[in-house]
Amino acid sequence: MHDDHSLAGQALRRWGARRRMHAHERLAALESVMLRATDGRRWGYVLMLALAGVIATVGLLQDSTAVVIGAMLIAPLMTPILGTAASIVMGWGRRLFRSALVVVASSMATVAVGWLITRLTPALSVTLPNEVIARTSPDVRDLIIAVAAGAAGAYATVRRDVAGALPGVAVAVALVPPLATVGVLLARDQPALAAGAALLFLTNLVGIVTAAIVVFIAAGLVPMTRLRAMRHAVAAGTIAAVLATLTLGVFLTTRLTATAAEARRLQTATRAVTTWLGDSTDQLGRIDLIGTQVRVGVTGPIAPPSSATLAAALEAALGEHLDVTVLWSPLEARTALPSAPSVSISALRHLVTQWLLDTVPDGNLQVTRIALQDDLVQISVSGTRAPQSTAGLTRRIEEALGFHPRVSLSWTLLTLPETSTATASDTATAAPAG
Repeated sequence: MHDDHSLAGQALRRWGARRRMHAHERLAALESVMLRATDGRRWGYVLMLALAGVIATVGLLQDSTAVVIGAMLIAPLMTPILGTAASIVMGWGRRLFRSALVVVASSMATVAVGWLITRLTPALSVTLPNEVIARTSPDVRDLIIAVAAGAAGAYATVRRDVAGALPGVAVAVALVPPLATVGVLLARDQPALAAGAALLFLTNLVGIVTAAIVVFIAAGLVPMTRLRAMRHAVAAGTIAAVLATLTLGVFLTTRLTATAAEARRLQTATRAVTTWLGDSTDQLGRIDLIGTQVRVGVTGPIAPPSSATLAAALEAALGEHLDVTVLWSPLEARTALPSAPSVSISALRHLVTQWLLDTVPDGNLQVTRIALQDDLVQISVSGTRAPQSTAGLTRRIEEALGFHPRVSLSWTLLTLPETSTATASDTATAAPAG
């Protein structure tokens, strides 16, 4: 028993020795994460935050991963967040308030920058960039990344010999891009998606603070005498951070589980639709499964089987009642296809865009896809009104580009009707001309 106590005491002393930091090291670490009101660094912080917000917003709107990464590297928001964690472990109530206030003000300012730039920039497409969409659905994996990156950032703060890892930490746990995404989405009138981006930032914030608290204590940033004296305040802050992390973890795990279940539903529905098409020459374009609403896009030379049959098959496969809509894009079959001359896709896009503006000026129609195979031009558009017959478009292409095309035109309604009057319905989009 005596030996056991001696071993435990020796282990505790060894841990205390390992966590001991020299006074100048502790001071340097704390100075690096504290922004004082009289510190000239605050103006540099404001400037770098503003520039990071601008770069992140433009990168998101351009759908440029490289530009967004550049914003991550120069964003200084990690500093006050680590300062918040340091204030908690040191038991500094007033500095904790100031650091938290800086984080809140910085977050709101970055959202405002994203909103303003988006409002001032003409929208080139009705669809949202992938870089924006990617930051609207966080799950527990994002929390795991935030905790790991927060631990790495805190360790690099107290160990200057590994400070070179901080840029990698900034890229691993993005702070400014999610805030810029909130601004972009609010400017695009997408509050639900903006809430998802805000949740991603909150996840990163909570994960970093919690991990940094643990690392700061373990690494000896807090002198043992102060840790004992302020144990109640430190314990309260640590427990609050851990509880927030656990709560977020449960919520985000539930989201991930729901997403996985929805993916399995979509796979089951896809198999059912493929079986429903059977040996038909029609091809499945896409399936949208949202709640109990199913939209199936089919392209081919003959009308697909009855959507009532598909509704029954989906109900049997998924075990629930569904409202099914089948969108059929007729496509004529030809035994011999003359070869078309070499045609630029950009030239075709320009022709189609101009035709849409001339024929349906108030339909907000946008070209989402153009494909050319032999003499077949496949066009997908989206908007609030259906385009007209493709006969006029066929003539324009023939006159401008010198070949007679077949045109398959599919139209997607931007805003779905709020109510559905039929359990299953079939809709055919514009038939090919020529």
